[in-house]
Order: sequence, then structure tokens, then C-alpha cells
Amino acid sequence: CPSDDTIRNALFRDIVFRGRNAIGSEQVRTYLERGCNGRLATENVRFENWTADCWGRAFDVFVDPGVRLPRFGGLTFSNIIVRAEQVSVVRGTESSPIHGLRFIDVRGSVAAEKAFEVESAPDAVFENCNVKTR
Repeated sequence: CPSDDTIRNALFRDIVFRGRNAIGSEQVRTYLERGCNGRLATENVRFENWTADCWGRAFDVFVDPGVRLPRFGGLTFSNIIVRAEQVSVVRGTESSPIHGLRFIDVRGSVAAEKAFEVESAPDAVFENCNVKTR
């Protein structure tokens, strides 16, 4: 469900994940109360030293059209090892772009034609990333 508050200065570190989708933030219009366009604001949220073994997506971060968030971004993913079946999705919208998105030292493999689909994340940074695709 979409959050209705602020998440700032959070660190999620040293995690081993096995399951469907590893790291996700889904801002879905369906779950918002009538008349609400979204309230989530994120700032300085880091995911470090993860191993993600997924039958879905390693990263699933998106905003539905019509959801307008005050600020969604400031997300850093670093030192992550992925094994996933599906392409990772990072998708903002024109009204709620994802700013300050950084992928640093992400490596592994994805059983898809590409490792990432990124939309409306104008300043996304991929630094020292090596994810093999099929």
C-alpha cells in the first residue's frame, strides 16, 4: 500500500532475501483513499549489502499514473548481489518523478533481456554495476 507519511534517514543493511520481489515500493492508485493523490515523501533511504535471490524482480519501485507524491527519491542501493527471473523496474511518472536514485556496485544475473527498466528518473545513476542478462 502507498505510505501516507515521510521516510527519511533509513538504512536497511546486511540482508539476505529469497522470494518473489526483493526491494519494492509500489505507489499504487488503487490503495489510496478517495480524493487522495498520495503523500509519501522519501529522503536518504539506503539499502546496503543485500543478497537477493528472486523468482520475480530484484528491484520493483514504481508510481502509478495519477499518484502525485511530494518527493519520491533519495534512494541508494549499494553492494547488492542479485539473481532474478524478471527485469527490475524503476518507474516514476511525469507528475511524480523519482529523483536522487543511485545504484552502486550492483552485480549478478537476470534471466531477462535487460537488467533494468527505468522511466521518469531523470538523474538516476548506475555506478560500477554489472548485471548479466540472458
